[in-house]
Amino acid sequence: RMRPLVTLAPRKVGLMLVVVWSVAALWSAAFGPTDSYSCYLPSGVEATPLFRSLYPYHDASRFVPGPDEAVWQKAELIRQQKQQQHNAKLQQQQDVIGVGSNLTTPEQIHLSYPQPNALRVTWVTADETPVPLAVLGTQSGVYTMNTTGHSEYYLAGPWELRFEWIHIVDFTDLKPNTRYYYKVGSALSMSAEFSVRMLPSAGDTSRPLHFSVVGDFGLTNAKSLPGLVRDTQSGWMDMLLHVGDLAYNLWDNGGRTGDAFMNQMQPVTANAFYHPAVGNHENDYGDTFHS
Repeated sequence: RMRPLVTLAPRKVGLMLVVVWSVAALWSAAFGPTDSYSCYLPSGVEATPLFRSLYPYHDASRFVPGPDEAVWQKAELIRQQKQQQHNAKLQQQQDVIGVGSNLTTPEQIHLSYPQPNALRVTWVTADETPVPLAVLGTQSGVYTMNTTGHSEYYLAGPWELRFEWIHIVDFTDLKPNTRYYYKVGSALSMSAEFSVRMLPSAGDTSRPLHFSVVGDFGLTNAKSLPGLVRDTQSGWMDMLLHVGDLAYNLWDNGGRTGDAFMNQMQPVTANAFYHPAVGNHENDYGDTFHS
């Protein structure tokens, strides 16, 4: 009869598991990859020496208090006032808003699939523009449809109170399984041409649907990006699903990291449907991304 080399009571086994788990968690935190979970601290919480020792790979500037309630309230007040001023200009039919420059050039263009036979195109400008416009057609350079949308003033970087304009246009009643060519912009500036193939109707088995899935996908070390660009340009990929953790992080450097990431992704997201989810990195930022 064989006997176990070591006999542990259930309570000791539980304690040992807790110790092993804690050591593993601390080891992962201390020696994990540089794009691991962001270590922003709640307002008023000090980064202790122990905490800093657990995250040696983070720059000291990352250990800063998050925006407190007063900062969020100030940002929301600024946003509402600017949005109201912009809406008033549009109601007064002021066709020229802002100055035509690179500040009103569409960037970060990305598509989504809101419902069958429809598409939504979204883009960003640094400055306000007249009514956002998108033109669309089934032949390159021939645009038989045009639709206007709406613009929203949003907080890109909370610590700097840095804002940008996001523009949204919807097309409906499009033909399934059909490639459309489009441009976006305003009276001040239009984008280059992009194209996307609509998804087939439900039950249509004439071709397979191709989805790509990425997660923890940042601005730097984006090793999957060349393949995603290739699969988009070849027409193979219909939709990209991004299961959280974008840019690492969208709001870093006053939101400029998010801007650079979305511009880097534009060859993919402007030519295939792009649907991201909220990950823990985006959750750090609060209700802005949830809404």
